Amino acid sequence: TYKMKGRVMDTCLSLDLGTKTGFCVFEHSEGFIEVFQSGTKDFQQLQGASIGRKFACFRDWLVQIIKEYHIKTVYFEQVFRHSGVQPAHVYGGFLYHLAAICDDYNIEMCGLGVCTIKKTVTGYGHASKDEIIQAVRQYDFKPIDDNEADAIAIALTVQERSAQ
Repeated sequence: TYKMKGRVMDTCLSLDLGTKTGFCVFEHSEGFIEVFQSGTKDFQQLQGASIGRKFACFRDWLVQIIKEYHIKTVYFEQVFRHSGVQPAHVYGGFLYHLAAICDDYNIEMCGLGVCTIKKTVTGYGHASKDEIIQAVRQYDFKPIDDNEADAIAIALTVQERSAQ
């Protein structure tokens, strides 16, 4: 927890959950956002690893970020429809571990709808992955892929909501 201009600011984490999980560590206040780190963590690289092993690696990575940055709130993209069974299983497993870890560390957890995030950064609730990447770049971020762009877009959505 930090103080800025008399305000207490908590460090937050935004996640685009999936085999390639986008993440963004940030602080926000009315009209202000500071990003400390963002990127994509690739759990697909664990070739031949069981799905349980991927979940364990996700859990270990998440706990490391929470401890390193003293995360107080986690925001995530709340997905209700997936393109296939495997992505749905990965998302559900990661979401389960996220919820358990947030409970263990007394961290607030908040899901944001996909259309809400897209509409905030592009003005259009059904924007494509490329449109999200381009919109995030207009805020001077340089995402390496759509997963990181989604995580940054979540942070921008949180910042926008706090300014209202």
